[in-house]
Amino acid sequence: MAERLVAPNYWNNLTAIFFGYEKCAPGYSFGPGSREYYLVHYILSGKGIYSRGNNTYKVNTGDLFIIRPDEETFYCADRQDPWEYAWLAFRIPDPPMFLDEPVIRQPPIGHIFTFIRDHFRDKSIDGKIYSLTYELLWILTQKESSRMPEDYALYAKTYFELSYARPITIQNIAVNLHIDRRYLTEVFRKTYGISPKAYLTNLRMEKAIHYMDTGHNITESARMAGFTDLSNFYKQYKDRYGSLPGVRLKKL
Repeated sequence: MAERLVAPNYWNNLTAIFFGYEKCAPGYSFGPGSREYYLVHYILSGKGIYSRGNNTYKVNTGDLFIIRPDEETFYCADRQDPWEYAWLAFRIPDPPMFLDEPVIRQPPIGHIFTFIRDHFRDKSIDGKIYSLTYELLWILTQKESSRMPEDYALYAKTYFELSYARPITIQNIAVNLHIDRRYLTEVFRKTYGISPKAYLTNLRMEKAIHYMDTGHNITESARMAGFTDLSNFYKQYKDRYGSLPGVRLKKL
């Protein structure tokens, strides 16, 4: 049997909120106004303008414009060639850097919003909308230009938090990201102020303590937290707390 761990990414804890479609009348506009969530519009046909802050962008068929939470925006359909668009709204706790862009030009996501246009009145597609939102972020993530150092660091951090109980190496994560291990270590340290190895060790120690505090013995707690070498766990624990873990269990 072969098994491969699914690596986490930005869409962990993603929440789809709503979706929709409209063929706008000439000059139709919205705003100025703000939202409490991300709202992305894909232009299926036509054109218009999108304003965010002091900047205004011309948006054409095949473009995506992005409204960020709590940011005042304005958008308006062209009077001669008004746009037809579909949209997705979602919340994401650790947004990737590409969601800071006001407009993404010609991303290969038309099929997602065509589906929304064709099915937005269906009452049984909520699950499909979740999968489409995931797919949207996955496709946009593939753009090399969208990859920022903070994105790599967040990827590694999320991987650790969901997979600490499994064997993990920084090298394997770097390979998954197609970057050098030393570069990953550098950007992780710059982003979080600690090396990825130290972060993972701290996380595993916190988990081991949690397991001991909830009734598991030392061996079980260490292994459930991802420590494969029990003697190393004892050493790490003593270096941090000045005593062996058995002392903690006696006090509980």
